[in-house]
Amino acid sequence: MSKSRRYIDSTLAQVLPNGFNKKTGKFNSEIVTLDNIKKALVQEQLFANQPDEIMDSLGSNIGDLIRAILPL
Repeated sequence: MSKSRRYIDSTLAQVLPNGFNKKTGKFNSEIVTLDNIKKALVQEQLFANQPDEIMDSLGSNIGDLIRAILPL
């Protein structure tokens, strides 16, 4: 693993079939699909998603932003 890459970048490069390079500006369209985004949003709701809850529990509220941007 390269010391100059962040952990997540290195991990993605190892597990994705075509590797990963965020500098190319591309993403794996076989993984990042609208269906997978919808699944991720459903899963996100299973965790804490209010700011005061996230402080002490595993959670996220990024789904609110994604729902505001994407026509779901």
